[in-house]
Amino acid sequence: MKTLIFLLALSISSAVIAQQDPLLTNYWNNLSFFNPAATGLYYKHQAAVNYRNQWDKVNGSPNTLIAGYNTKIDKIHGGIGFNYQYETIGFNQVNRLDVNYGYHFNLGNDRVISVGISAGLQRFGVDPNWIPPVTVQDPSLPQSSTQYSFLSNIGLVYKGNSLSVGLSSTQFLSSERKSNFYTSSRHYNLFAAYDIKVGNKFVLKPQFIVRTDLVRFSADFNLLARYNNRYWVGVIYRAADAVGFTAGWDIKERYRVGYSYDRTINQLSSISKGTHEIVLGFLLK
Repeated sequence: MKTLIFLLALSISSAVIAQQDPLLTNYWNNLSFFNPAATGLYYKHQAAVNYRNQWDKVNGSPNTLIAGYNTKIDKIHGGIGFNYQYETIGFNQVNRLDVNYGYHFNLGNDRVISVGISAGLQRFGVDPNWIPPVTVQDPSLPQSSTQYSFLSNIGLVYKGNSLSVGLSSTQFLSSERKSNFYTSSRHYNLFAAYDIKVGNKFVLKPQFIVRTDLVRFSADFNLLARYNNRYWVGVIYRAADAVGFTAGWDIKERYRVGYSYDRTINQLSSISKGTHEIVLGFLLK
């Protein structure tokens, strides 16, 4: 019964009220998806994939794939790239493709301020499979529908020797076909991270990200420990939602593999088997 109630609420609320941005534990692996100013800022070439199975064993729970590629191009004083999202939630399915550009202002001493913008196309579909108690279909239930929207994100990032801070708005501009089942909602993201060197080989990195559509808030607080610029482990806390860990390996400082597990602590904790996220990447400085 709890699973059924969750599925109905998730399908109807996301279809009628708003499409929320996807949630990632390892958001820094695909930071340009949430903030286009990060495009080409941290690596010369970066290709990254996050796959997230949220609330495992809960029917209709979110499954998210985000993939992206960014490159820095000195001739245009910035970076360009793209991001792709595929997500299913209940009866809903999202496909989205964004093209990003970030312009980098070099402040000297490895300090950069970047401003970014993206433009994208999103397909939002609802394909319900209702089983009514009678043979006549209830007209009040949502039926199969598809909607295309043009979206744009904006962002600002400061990157220093140790400190990174960014502010962005996703779905800042949107133009969708008018309908009764979908309305895009502007979202805001604030992130910060700080590197603390411990000896010659260890780096501690406290970091956080706050996400909001000015109705709901989500905040992650993480502490990562890196060794020899190759291996990392970390602990994760998402306010009122989850606790967990993340671990990974940057093979030859170029190929990234990682995994994180979130233990659900919200009202779904009795039926959720937690959240699994797999990270893959190619990094070249």
